[in-house]
This record gives sequence, C-alpha cells and structure tokens, in this order.
Amino acid sequence: PLPIAGEPAAPELLVSEGGLRFPVRLGDGPSTGLFVDQRDNRNLVSRLAGGTRTLNLFAYTCSFSVAAACSGAREVVSVDLAEPALARGRAAFEANGLDPAQHRFYREDCVQWLRRARRRGERYELVILDPPSFGTRGKRATFDVDRDYGAVAADALALLSPGGRLLAVTNHRKTSRERLRRTLHEAGRAAGVRVRQMKDLPTPLDCPDGPDGPEPMKSVLVTLA
Repeated sequence: PLPIAGEPAAPELLVSEGGLRFPVRLGDGPSTGLFVDQRDNRNLVSRLAGGTRTLNLFAYTCSFSVAAACSGAREVVSVDLAEPALARGRAAFEANGLDPAQHRFYREDCVQWLRRARRRGERYELVILDPPSFGTRGKRATFDVDRDYGAVAADALALLSPGGRLLAVTNHRKTSRERLRRTLHEAGRAAGVRVRQMKDLPTPLDCPDGPDGPEPMKSVLVTLA
C-alpha cells in the first residue's frame, strides 16, 4: 500500500529497539514483523534469558528469540508453522551479529511439537507462549485461544525446570487478566507443577486502553517453585 503522504518506505527497514535490530516490512499491513506492544516483554526476556535454554513458541519472526540470544541464552529454540516467518527470524539473528546455526528453528505446528517435547522430557528455564487468538495448524486443524490455550500452557509449563519461568501472553480481547491467570493456574495443576508466583505485566505506556475497553494484550509471568 502507498502512504497517505510522502515517499513510500523501502521494502524492508532495519529498526532499533533497546540495542536490538529488527527487519520490518511496512507494506505488509499490520504484520510488519515486529509488534510494538511486546517491547517491554522483549526487554523482560533480555533480562531473564542469560544462561538459559529458552523456548519461543508461535515464534513468528523470532523477536523474542533475538532478545534471548543477544542476552546470552545458551540455546534458543524457535517454533512456528510459517517458514517465511522463521526465515525472517534467521535474518534478524544475522542482523544482530548472531549465528542462527548456533540455535534451533522448527517449522512445525506448536501444539504437536509441544506434546512430543513433553514426551521426550525436554527442559527449559524460560518459555515464551504468545499464540494468535485464532490460527490454522495445517490443513485440518485450527488453534483457538478459548479452546486450546489451557492445554498448550499445561504442556509448556511441563517443560520448565524447577524455578523456570513462563511468559504467557494473549491478545484475545475476550480474555481478561483474571481469566488468563485462572487458565494458567488450571494449566499448572494439569501439568503437575507447583507455581510459586504469577505476576501481571503492564502494557507499554504508548499502548493504553482503547475505546472498546481494556488493552487487548495481557501478559503474565509464571515462576515455578
């Protein structure tokens, strides 16, 4: 699409955020490759990920993965069904002087990948769970926050090492913070883990409540005992 005024932007721009660099495409509609409402959460991941094995689910263009790897995570695993998004993620790694080959990228359905990882007994110190409110999982399956978030959160919590953290995010407008916390408590019980703390995370100051009610993005940091 053409701009309302001025010259159109280049097909791809490299933007900076807190010392990190991300390629974005302003002509791709709302999915530019970087969601600004997650800026504070990326900063949180940068503070938490040092020395960890980090898992980024529904990774999209891997901005959380870049934040983790740049802060010294010993390994970052990114899972998403869309290969073009993962390719942009690898490019973002390179834009930050990171070698994508030192980390892992899986083009897979996150729901099925999580189930297999749980059966394999994989362990992570930090997991990021930021799924779409609704999306396809291939030709025959879909993901719906109302129906599937709790089960996916349970599998994600089951992968955490003792003291590990889950950054749980949703942009589903009908899911309140209270409902998200309740879903996560139930997921913890289903996973057989003991939750030590749940902390609501604020949205950035430049992403306030909208005219239709509370801000769509809700985030909770879950810490295991």
